[in-house]
Order: sequence, then C-alpha cells, then structure tokens
Amino acid sequence: MTKITGGKACIEVLKGAGVEAVFGLLGGSMLELYDALRDESSMRYIGARDERAAGHMADTYARVSGRPGIVLGAQAGPGVANLVTAVAEAHLAYSPLVAIAGAITRKDLGKDTFQEFDQLSLFHPIAKRSIMVPTPERLPEMLHEAMHLAMSGRRGPVVLHAPRDLFSAEIDPPMISPVTCAAPGAPTAEQLARITALLEGAERPIIFAGGGFKSAEGSRALAALAETLGVPVVTSTGHLDVLPSDHRWLAGQTGPRGNACAVAMSRQCDLILALGTRLAFNSTFLNHDYVNKDAKIVHVDTEASAVGRYFPAALGIQAGAVETARMISSVVEKTAELRHRWKSWVAQFDESKSALTQERSQEESDDAVPMKPHRVLGEIRKSLPRDAI
Repeated sequence: MTKITGGKACIEVLKGAGVEAVFGLLGGSMLELYDALRDESSMRYIGARDERAAGHMADTYARVSGRPGIVLGAQAGPGVANLVTAVAEAHLAYSPLVAIAGAITRKDLGKDTFQEFDQLSLFHPIAKRSIMVPTPERLPEMLHEAMHLAMSGRRGPVVLHAPRDLFSAEIDPPMISPVTCAAPGAPTAEQLARITALLEGAERPIIFAGGGFKSAEGSRALAALAETLGVPVVTSTGHLDVLPSDHRWLAGQTGPRGNACAVAMSRQCDLILALGTRLAFNSTFLNHDYVNKDAKIVHVDTEASAVGRYFPAALGIQAGAVETARMISSVVEKTAELRHRWKSWVAQFDESKSALTQERSQEESDDAVPMKPHRVLGEIRKSLPRDAI
C-alpha cells in the first residue's frame, strides 16, 4: 500500500467528513498539511493575519453551517496560544470548533524547546477536550474523533495537539468516513400533550431561547415556532443571534445585560418555554429579578443535568431544542383561539418593542461629539446588507 504523509492523511479525513473550508495562519509546525491542502481543490483555505481572527472565522462558520469549523494553529507555542479567545468563545456558545494545534516535535518535548509551554493544559478548562496525538498512525483517527466529539451532545470546541513530526511521517492512507452523530432526543407524545395543555392554560407565554438554536437550521426552527404560536422570544445572554435581529417576535436578550423589552417579558410572563438554555447565572442572576417566580417553566435541554437545575420546572425534558421546536410547531392546534387569548399580551409586547426601537433610533441619530457607540453601530447597520453576520 502506498504511504502518505500525516498531513495528507489529515486532509483526506477532513474531505471525507465533508469539510469545505479551513481557516488558519501559516506556521512551521504543520507544513505537510498545508502542502496537501494546497493540492486539494475541493477545500477552500481562508488565511488570516492572526490566529485569533482565524479562530473566530472558523467559529462563525461552525455556527452558521452547523458543521465543524476547522482552524489551524500552525505554529506551536504563541500561534496556538493565540487561539485561546476563539476557543473560549466557542465554548460559551456551544459551537463545534475544531482546532488542529501544532506542537513541539516529540523527541524535543519537555526539553525547554524554543517557545515550548504546556499548551495541552491551557485549553482544558475552555474546551470539551484538549488532546495530544501520540503517534502518526493515530493522527487521522483522532482528528475524526475530534470532529465527532465537537458535534455530539452539547456541542463545543475540541483542540487536537499534534507534534510537528507527525505531519511529515509516512503512514497508511486512513479509512474515510463521514462524521455521524446521534440526533438529540425529542419529546414524547405525552410530553408534547403536556406542553400543549400548558400553552392552552397560559395568558402570557414566552419562548426563552438559548444556544441550542445556534445554527442556521436551529434559527429556522425557532422562527417557525415563534410564528406558529405568535409569542415573544427572549434569548439568553450571548445568544441574541439565534434569530434575525429584525424578526417580528424577537424581544431580544433578557437578564442583567438585556434590553427593557425582553426583561419586561421575562418578568411578567406566566409560562416560559425554556428551549436549549440552562437559565444560568449570566441570563438570570439565579434569582427572580429576571424570571417571574410565579411562571410555569417547561425546561428542555440536551443535557439532563441542566434541566431544572436553577429554577423548578413544571415540565422537564431532556431533548434537543431544534427537534422540540419542530414538534411543538407540528402538534399545537387551536392557534387562532390561543392568539385571541394572548391578544393583550402581544399588544403589550408590541408597545414595549416599539418604545425600544424608537429609543434606539434616537440614539443612532445622536450627533454628539465625540461620537457615541450607538451612533457608530447605527451607521454600520445602515451600511451593511440585511444578511450580514
């Protein structure tokens, strides 16, 4: 069997997994991978001027596409260290970022080699896994496993550290296969019936959406649910982008860093469909300043330990947010009747959102000197196309 380099094997694994784009900054720790990437016409390379920028681009690609975002930390030491911010951001956003991080040649590990530090430990607290590849033969297998891990369960970043000599080593071509993950669970028929009953008994319902909708597919499912029910959507901290910013039913980010409209909705509602969110500290301060203490909560998350952890749930379900949203949209009946019941609540939402929009419009036209951030953001918003990210 013809041997190939470890770098070439990596590209074959990425290609087999359906990866179409790779982000990075050229460095000396994985030159053979770059050689193979240059020769692979089906895969686009987007180079950056700093690993931090490359990491954020790969993270964004992962969130929008719902597929692994691949970034190359091609220089052991400082180049890999520059990925910390992007990996931490992906960790907080549950984004399936996969960083291939160059490391010191195996025979020189632990010898106080130029720019050597414990980069493996650096990423442990901010990634689902920070792994060192021990041998060239394990490189393709562990890269495939890194993508699988990033995409499985609660998604998140994985950092794969590979010593420089692994990329030049000659190995057998890898077995090629797509990355297949178990689909998140879905609510049972009985649970859906209970959700429907809670909706039919509510006067002031909201959807409290979190990182479980952090993909284009998730955003579409959330939008469909909001439009089917006709109720306000508030988002957890850092996840305002789960819906387009001008969506009819988006109140915005709630919690201590939220806007007045979203905060009012979460304080005054009597039913919370908490989907794909932990209802954790950053979004709630873990008290009832931002979550109505009398509201019933339907709490759905892919991680069982998150359900009902901070606030008692009238109904707790371990399931995927996207799948749950789709199923609720498909089973809820009497929508006209429900919309009539919620008419005054929706009017209150519309009034609050209109006041917020007017306030922001005034801020965007403020001609104070020096120029204020709101004015800068307003001018940027006017200049960008609607689908800008």
